[in-house]
Order: sequence, then C-alpha cells, then structure tokens
Amino acid sequence: MTAKEKTLAAELRALTVHLDYHKLRAPIKGVLGPIQVVPGQTLAVGATVAEVTDLTEIDVVAFAPPRLANKVQLGQSARFAGKTSDDDPEGKVVFIAEQAQPDTGSILVKVRFANKAKLRANQVARVLVQTQVEKKRQTIPTAALMEDQDPPLVVIADEVEIKKHPEHGDEHIGKARKLRAFLGIRDRALSRVEILRLEDPATKKDVEVNEVLFIVEGGHGLHDGDPLKIQHKKE
Repeated sequence: MTAKEKTLAAELRALTVHLDYHKLRAPIKGVLGPIQVVPGQTLAVGATVAEVTDLTEIDVVAFAPPRLANKVQLGQSARFAGKTSDDDPEGKVVFIAEQAQPDTGSILVKVRFANKAKLRANQVARVLVQTQVEKKRQTIPTAALMEDQDPPLVVIADEVEIKKHPEHGDEHIGKARKLRAFLGIRDRALSRVEILRLEDPATKKDVEVNEVLFIVEGGHGLHDGDPLKIQHKKE
C-alpha cells in the first residue's frame, strides 16, 4: 500500500468516526414515538427529536401532602386504587424528592410497577402507598368529622337513656357533646378514618374511644347539651 493510499484510508476512518458522532442513539430499548424533526432542520441543544418508551415497567408520579410526606419511605409497597384482584401488580416506592413543591409544599414520590395492566404512558392513575402494617383499628366514617379546624371535632351522644314512647316503643335519648379527634390513617376507598384518641376541649382530658357513641349523620350544627334522639343506622 502506497503512502497516498494509507493517507486516504486514515482520512476515511476519521470521517467514519466523525459521522458516528452524528447518529442518535436511545439510552433504552423500547417503542419509537413520533419523530418531531425533519431532515435539514437545525436543533437547539437539548431539543427533543423523538421519544422512546419502554412500558415493561411503569413509574407513577404522585405528590404526597406535607402531613403525610414523612410517613412515605423508600421500598414501601403500593397498589393501584380501586383494584382488588390477586393479579394486580404490587409496586414499590423508588424515589422521594428532597425538595418540596414551592406552591403546595407537597413532596414528589415515584412508585414503580411491573406493567401487567398495560397502562399507557402519561395515563392518569391513583396509587395507594402502605405506610403502616395492617391491624384492627377504631374507625368512623369521614362524614362524621368536622374538619374546619385542627384537630377536627366529632359529636358523640352523652348521657344516653332509654325512654318509653307510646307509639314508637323504646327511644334512645341523649345530649350532644363535642370532642377533639386525633386521627390516624385514612381509607379513602371506604371513606373511613382511624381515631387515635378523643379529648374534651374544656377539661383537656382524654375520653375513652371504645365507650362513646359517635353521631355519624346530622352532627353538624349541634352544640354541647343539645338534645338528641338516636337512630341506629341499618347496615
């Protein structure tokens, strides 16, 4: 091989390497989406040319409110809300942002699932993260809470007596009493909330949760001492 041929071969290799720098490569394998550029177009640095999507696993991005953010930890299990089948995939918390959102104070949380449900990219989904182990809890319907203050209030039936009525038989008569309710976890699917303890606002003393009768409906607008006629809700 002559010197000229060697020079031309070296230039060809250099051009091949240089041409290789102009090839676009996706960092993952997946399905190619719409190409957003045309030949000859000049692109700015960081411009999107096309999207490659791998949906064998899917990340669901959610925002935890400030009061719950400290309860979310990496590795906690999660599931899609409203799904109860044994075949439903279980996800894991894989990322928790270090910085809160400036507008809401919420923390970004990312949960990863095996995409057995064949969800599409950018689809809206609701995820439940298990922050505590399952156990028996004292709960009431969320409709019984008065959440316009913190801690919220509940109304219970106090001094309940059974009185005879000539037409309706036995009636349960009592008096309304407002208590502060300190809450635990919520089950938004069943619309129930855990009651950790109750406190009398006047005396600051605790009231035994298991010994009270909660007013589930019609409690809003009642004041301490208002008379009550209790009707037990039929299941």
